[in-house]
Amino acid sequence: MKNENKFLKINYGVIGYASKFHNEIINAYKVSKLVGDNTVKKINNCKKAREEKNKYTINDIFRHCWESFEDKYGNTITRQSIFDNVYSMIKCGSFDDDNGYLFFECPNPECNSFHIQPFTCKCRCCNKCGKIYSEARAIEISKKCLKVPHRHITFTIAKELRPFFDIDRGLIDYLFKAVEFTFNKLAERAGKLKEYKFGYISTLHTFGRDMKFNPHLHVIVAEVIVDKNNNYKKYDYFPYEKIRKLFAYELVNSLKKVISPKIKAFSIFANKLTKKKKNGFYVHGPKNQGKTKKDNEELIKYVVRYAGHPAISESRILKVDYNLHLITYFYDPHEDDNIEDVDEKIGRQYITEDIDEFIKKIIVHIPENGKHNIRYYGFYANKSKKLSVLKKKLHSMLSNKKVKLLLDLLKWRKRIINSYDYDILMCEKCGKILVLIPNMCYIPPSFEYIRRPSYG
Repeated sequence: MKNENKFLKINYGVIGYASKFHNEIINAYKVSKLVGDNTVKKINNCKKAREEKNKYTINDIFRHCWESFEDKYGNTITRQSIFDNVYSMIKCGSFDDDNGYLFFECPNPECNSFHIQPFTCKCRCCNKCGKIYSEARAIEISKKCLKVPHRHITFTIAKELRPFFDIDRGLIDYLFKAVEFTFNKLAERAGKLKEYKFGYISTLHTFGRDMKFNPHLHVIVAEVIVDKNNNYKKYDYFPYEKIRKLFAYELVNSLKKVISPKIKAFSIFANKLTKKKKNGFYVHGPKNQGKTKKDNEELIKYVVRYAGHPAISESRILKVDYNLHLITYFYDPHEDDNIEDVDEKIGRQYITEDIDEFIKKIIVHIPENGKHNIRYYGFYANKSKKLSVLKKKLHSMLSNKKVKLLLDLLKWRKRIINSYDYDILMCEKCGKILVLIPNMCYIPPSFEYIRRPSYG
């Protein structure tokens, strides 16, 4: 065995977890170096290998701890969407009866090799599925957007209002409506007779890097306005002092109408808040330095990536101790982003806390069932007929050819190849690519069409 391992290390660089499977690896290399390398990379990226490297996943943390957490705190959870999403995430990629799977078989009759690929959960609190969701949404948004400069504007509510949004998630609709009101007022000032419209896309984020509940909107707006005759003109001046006040005025007034009948003291509280925030709520949207199509694509990816995954990246999780029920992770404060002097920075923050407290921070950001975190307005609205006319004049940000290419890269097999550099469907006995056998696949009766994965 030592000689075989030494042979593999000298000739193929086999190290790590894969060395425990020397017989399988030697047999794979007997087929070809390509098959051998593929097998080594597949083994070194399996779940057990990642665990030995202290690579932790949100899904595994919930699988270990959710049952005890639910026993202690389940009666305090008032939103059904939390249970629905967590249960789906725990089953993600498993062979549970509620899940389905695809069956692949080697076309070489002498091999009898096969691979079963379970379906994923497609829920927005799953780190793996959320990443795919955000990438797919970024492509869809880029496909819809015009080939013109876009501005990124952030609309933030006063921290005093956050508890109300946490208790009643329906209030988030009024956050979107307040932004819509603001842009409609700006359009009116741009030319009342011509009935101008902006085109913009609002994306909801509910957390910062410290994972605290902080609902705010990131808006991508085209720097053009369009009149009722589909004539357009450049618009790159955004009066932020006015925008802040318009946004705060509409949001507070809307909340007063909704909350005051339930909480009589809210009107007094809201009036005091308005006086305190006489300059409106914080709105940030500096002019973009980059004007190329690539700059716009990167902007969209940046805004959308937080719309479809948990409040923390798994790379920030440093240690999970299930025996002591503790988790350690870190975050870099937003306040440090624009500070060049290292001595003036707050610095990276390391948090060690009970896993139950960590779970609480995760589930508070799970969106309501049926609610969209990304919404389209103006000439970007789905019902708008202006966009097709404008695209003939200004063109799309992405060509149909590039959209097809990018969507193709999101297929699960190609994602694995691009991320881990191995082909999950390569036969280890002969090197052929396994093929789908439809009559051997299992699709549960309740399985929604939109959740079925692509397998190219």
